[in-house]
This record gives sequence, C-alpha cells and structure tokens, in this order.
Amino acid sequence: MSSHQSEKSDAGQGVETVSEQLLDLNDLRIFTYVAVLCSFSAAAEELRTSKSSVSRSISRLERLLKTDLLQRTTRKVKLTRAGSALRDRGTEILQRVSDSIFHVKELKAAPTGPLVVHVSSDAGLADHLYKIVLPQLLERYDSAQFVVRVASERSVLLGAEVDVALFPGPTPPPGAARIAQLTRGLVARSDYDSARAPAAFINRLEVEPLSLEANGLTGYEGVVRVAGNDDHGIRELVLAGLGVGVLPLHFCTAHFAAGTLRHVHTEIKFPPLALYLTYPSRRQLAPIVRAFVEALQTSLKGDGGATFEENHDGDEGQDLDDDEGHREGQDILD
Repeated sequence: MSSHQSEKSDAGQGVETVSEQLLDLNDLRIFTYVAVLCSFSAAAEELRTSKSSVSRSISRLERLLKTDLLQRTTRKVKLTRAGSALRDRGTEILQRVSDSIFHVKELKAAPTGPLVVHVSSDAGLADHLYKIVLPQLLERYDSAQFVVRVASERSVLLGAEVDVALFPGPTPPPGAARIAQLTRGLVARSDYDSARAPAAFINRLEVEPLSLEANGLTGYEGVVRVAGNDDHGIRELVLAGLGVGVLPLHFCTAHFAAGTLRHVHTEIKFPPLALYLTYPSRRQLAPIVRAFVEALQTSLKGDGGATFEENHDGDEGQDLDDDEGHREGQDILD
C-alpha cells in the first residue's frame, strides 16, 4: 500500500471514529438526572425506566469521554470533577435543545390569546390599534384575545403581566427596540385654504418647529397656541377649525380617508417620533405576539406615516439607523 493510500485509509478510519463517538442526548439526559438526584434508583424511577438502563447510559458516557463521571458506593453516588462539569454543561445543553424544539412548535402553532398590550398615552396609537390592527387580527385568528390599556406611568406600562408595551421617543425604557420612525406633519381641516396662508405662518414654522417631545396646535399666524402629548385633544381642536395641528400622520389616517382632515404644507418637515417596543413578560416568541407586531408594522407602513427599523437585541434605546446592512421594512422578529 502506498503512503497516499495509507493516509486515505487513516482519514477514513478517523471519520468513522468521530461518527461513533457522537454524544447520545438521551444518555446525557439520564446522566443529569443521576447527577442531580445522586441516585441511580431515583433517576430510574423519575425517568420511568430500569436501573440497569440508567447504568448502561452512564457507562456509555464514561467510555465516550474516557473518564469516570461518578464515584459509586453502596449507599450514594458522588460526582467526580469531570462529572460536576458535565452536569452543569449538560443541563444547559438540554435546556437549549428544549427551547429550540418549543420555538419550532410555536412557529407552527396558530396565534392564540390572550395578549396584553400596553400603549403609552403619548404614542397616539390607541385609535390605530382599535380601528386597523385589532380588526384584522380578530378576523384572521378566531382564538385570539386582546387586552389593550392606555397608560402614562412607566410602572403600569411595564407591569409583569404585560406582553407588549409601546412607547414613543425620545426616552425609551431599558432594553427597548426602536421599530419605527413615525412621521409628523401639519394637519388641517378639509376646508383649510393652504394657498391663503400668510408668509409669516410658513416662515415661523420652518424656523421654530415644535420639539420632538410635543405636538400641538398652531394658529394661522404661526404661533404655537397649544402644545402637549394629548393627540386626541389636538386633533379635536383642528377639527373645530381653531388652527393647524402638528400630529403624527398615522393618528389621522381615518380622518384623511373620510375627508375631514388634510395633510397640508408638506414642504415643512418636523422631527419624527421614534416608536419603541419592549416585551416586559418576555413572550416575544409566542405566535400571538409575532402576529401582533407584524400586523402593527404592516399597518403603519401602509399608512405611509412610518419608516421601519431592524431589530437589535441588547443595547438600551439603540439607534438602529447606525447599523450596516439596514433594510427598511425589516421585520423586528426576524
């Protein structure tokens, strides 16, 4: 046999040896039970199998790892140093496997409720949820249930029972992801004559637009007459014909469609309103949560009143525009 053939033969034997030495997850599972319970009999009873079957699994693991994992005595079982290390790592591995299986099953499962959604009162999203997002979800998923609460206090919005919480900028809660930039603009009643607006009105708004923290009602002379975070109130003042409002455009979608309000002076740009999302109860993988977030993003994008951010886990209030490879419209849950 040539040296080249010998190398190929050795390589083939190496592959066979590696394949024969693959860890059996069931053996690892049985070992973790023995390691935690410190008893072959107790592990066998818990796993509903025989003591001899447990013993064979431990022996296979020890042969595979070429080391003793347990010190066996007539009364109790003690872990060796290697056994202690494998118990800690093995428990983590089995948990990851279990989580992965659960995640795959959840992806296939139909969304079902209840889903508890808290919306910050200054987000201007309650009407949008009730008129657009929730009707679509209720029609599509028969088993879906929703609890929607609008609140202003962070402690209420981030309660332990909350599945999804929505906040506007500029100060998001810790761990929140910025999912959209909500466009704001000048909104007026349908009978507003933009051609007759005095130059002072336009010039003042371009020089001194409202801050990111507040929307408001502007008089026809360009002076801000009412400022605040109650978008319902500002919109009602505009509908009453008392001025032009600076409002999130998504908040006026239904009125645009009905012809009661118009987006005017589109050349004047205002700082956008960042929208943040967080999962206080850590249910971000549940199908109903995914369905809700996807429906919200799709509806806002359809309004033309938002641009979208790619989801990043970890950094508090991270500005997602800075990432390379950013793609507008990316699903936050990808």
